[in-house]
Amino acid sequence: MATSGRGQGGRNKSQWVEGELRTRLEKGKYQVDTSLPPERKLIEELGVGRDTLRKVLRRLAAEGWIETRPGSGSRVLRAGSSSGQGGAEATPVLSAVIDEAFRQPRVTLDTLTLTSENLVHNLTHPVDLICGGNASAPREVRIRMLLPTEDEVRRPAYPRAVDPQDARVWQRWRGMARRFGKQVGGLVRDLSAAGVDAAVEVRRVPLTPTQKLYIVNGSQVLFASYVVAETDIELDDGSLVPAYDVRGDRLELSKATADSRRDQERKQFDGLVNSFESYWTFLSEPDSASD
Repeated sequence: MATSGRGQGGRNKSQWVEGELRTRLEKGKYQVDTSLPPERKLIEELGVGRDTLRKVLRRLAAEGWIETRPGSGSRVLRAGSSSGQGGAEATPVLSAVIDEAFRQPRVTLDTLTLTSENLVHNLTHPVDLICGGNASAPREVRIRMLLPTEDEVRRPAYPRAVDPQDARVWQRWRGMARRFGKQVGGLVRDLSAAGVDAAVEVRRVPLTPTQKLYIVNGSQVLFASYVVAETDIELDDGSLVPAYDVRGDRLELSKATADSRRDQERKQFDGLVNSFESYWTFLSEPDSASD
């Protein structure tokens, strides 16, 4: 039976399929160095056309999840699930943490990121399950998002063009941050339509985040430091711009919990939560670009 990709709240089927495949990769359903199912099987299973599927696969390949070769299918390059060799803890996977959070009566998500792109990808799965009647809905959802200011005078340190006079990379980032912010708003409206008391608030801070931060249900923090690299960024017109950028989707997240038995981890949790709250309370401004 094909899975329904309804495209709630203006989200198209391509975005739904991308979120579904990303979740499967992150949860380890497809293991590293194995092949994805054949295109024809994915088309039937996901209920999409060949062009839509191939568009999604190209995006996943660009992010380093898979490698696609004509005539050879798609090979998995990385997956989010880990077996925890030698007793080590598995790397936390954002999608699994958010899925678990949505099983609680009240959900809170506080985020500090550059664009909120990964938040959109990882919220799509539980929201679609709830809206499709395939999962129980929480009573309440509250999301607070901090993003860098759009003020051109106070541009983020990255992403930016190597040439400080070239504003095109900053303009591209601004468009992405606005687009993904609006998509989070669309997900929240979908939850509201499903009977959930859901709300999102977006605010801007005059700084460049040095790490991405997700505070989930006030009990755990997922975080990773951004690493800047010199690269070429492709614009919508196909031109390449030498730039300084980070790849947030490739960062390995760490986790700190409020009830950890390790004193150092509890201190880390408190420090990250207090940092977010101080930015929100003292530095943030309303987001003029949000709905």
